[in-house]
Amino acid sequence: MANGLLGKKLVNVADTELVYTVPSAKVATFNFSILNNAAQASTVNVYISGTNYQTADFSNYTSAADSFTSSFKPRDIIGTGLNRLFLTSDHPAAKTAPKKAIVDHAAQTWTVSDMASTLAGEPLPFYYNTELYVRDMYAGAVYTFANYISGGSATTAATNWGFTGTDNILWATNVEADNAVFYVKGSTGVNSIADYRSTTNSYGTYYQIPFGGSITSLVGVKTNSERFIVGMSTGNVYWSSQADPSAPGHWNTTIITLPTGVSGTMVNATSSATKVYAAFDTEKIMVNTFGSTDEPLTGWTAFDFPSGKDAANLIDMYHDGTNLVLQWDDFTTTSTADDGTTWGSAVTVKAKQYLTVDVSASKYRIEGIKTPEVELVKGHTYVFQQLAATNNTHPLSFSTTQDGTHASSPGTAYSTGMTFKYGNPSATAEFTGTSTTYTDWTSNHATYNGQPRLIEFTVPSDAPATLYAYCSAHSGMGFTIKCVDAPAQTGEKWLSTQTIWDSVNEGDAIKKIDVFADGTTTTRLKRFNTLNNQDLYDKATLSAGEVLERTGIMASAGEQLLVTTTVDGMVVRAHGIEE
Repeated sequence: MANGLLGKKLVNVADTELVYTVPSAKVATFNFSILNNAAQASTVNVYISGTNYQTADFSNYTSAADSFTSSFKPRDIIGTGLNRLFLTSDHPAAKTAPKKAIVDHAAQTWTVSDMASTLAGEPLPFYYNTELYVRDMYAGAVYTFANYISGGSATTAATNWGFTGTDNILWATNVEADNAVFYVKGSTGVNSIADYRSTTNSYGTYYQIPFGGSITSLVGVKTNSERFIVGMSTGNVYWSSQADPSAPGHWNTTIITLPTGVSGTMVNATSSATKVYAAFDTEKIMVNTFGSTDEPLTGWTAFDFPSGKDAANLIDMYHDGTNLVLQWDDFTTTSTADDGTTWGSAVTVKAKQYLTVDVSASKYRIEGIKTPEVELVKGHTYVFQQLAATNNTHPLSFSTTQDGTHASSPGTAYSTGMTFKYGNPSATAEFTGTSTTYTDWTSNHATYNGQPRLIEFTVPSDAPATLYAYCSAHSGMGFTIKCVDAPAQTGEKWLSTQTIWDSVNEGDAIKKIDVFADGTTTTRLKRFNTLNNQDLYDKATLSAGEVLERTGIMASAGEQLLVTTTVDGMVVRAHGIEE
């Protein structure tokens, strides 16, 4: 027989604490007390439950890995709601049918499968009004994201514009402006669109590019003006002579003079504020400082790929303002700030994760579920999409203080690592406004009701362990955010995570999905999300310093005493007898 102190805990607002469990083959009679050690009133909930809960958060995987293919190598993930679309690499490999990830809320499972539709090529996504749209590559039809992955109807009907249903269509866009060119690698035919971010804009006339050979790569770059650069199977490289090359005469037929040592065919290209770069399948990169020239034909120099890297494994190439960055199909990047004199060490690529935000009953929801807690991984990027009209008058904000500026001791907004994007596309940008200043977000939020509003958050390595989401205009709407280090992986490359809030069959747990870059997904549960109401034993509102006491509680083997609170600082003690 045991008697005396059975358990004690300090319970905070983000916790559901297990105070005491009756041992096996025992029964217990016990008392408990809860002291509100906070400076303000709190509502406490006391549960006595026979459910077998985990004893640690995300402590183990609950199922075998669900893998759709180990050879599928996603470049990025896009999506709204519970659906996610895995995008493949742009260059140089031909695209295959996109894959989609689906959360089956009824069965509480995560599945990854082929597209419901059989549309060829990879879609071109863009935001407009309150939707994420995708433009289909084959016939140019525009779909809402939900309809695209489900095989639903198009917003703007398709029209055949020169390619066939089996063509694997690739696209190139202006760097800042809204023109796009579509092509099939190994062919000579192209088509263009003046505004690919419009739901109604139509395509030009299909035509043959006026050069010998077939296309190996076509990329939008920006010198003094928006241009496209195209590599041909002959090894020749050419410029477009304008931002929207919609006819054969819009290409400069003079061949770019390749520097000494460069041969093969072009596989990718990019530009910085002062230079333009083109990569070749012979592991060479040529570079030119374009100065006042829109289409530099001479004066190129060359440097080598990083040691040991093969052009066949290059999937993207871009300039981040300081470095030329090469992205590889092993989910790493290498970069150089001095045009190949030195290359940095490989860095693992982390895809963006998209989270849909809306408001219901004066509370924020993530993916349609009210969430007590969201977990973000340091170094990863998360896009909070406030597209729904329910977000009007509710600018999503973050603070190290619970309820932010509405707290009794008001906190301040936290915006480190955040970029705020708002408004429909313009002729020269994906959004009307982009800012890293928090006050620009709150002051423009209502201005762009009915238009895209997003927060892109790259979680800093020194982010606080806990952040609180709140509404800048109204109190009591938020949720808790835990900022954690990425778990160590064995044999799998960490790509991104998707947090799924189970509310159907497993209301006592958060179901968390880890998505790996090799296509593997694994599921973990976090204990004590929303406890079952049938297990609620007592509920009370305690003023500061008040104590709740209950005596003579009888419980059977395996039953647990659990406590939640609406304010930090509840001190719980349980005393009794086990026999």
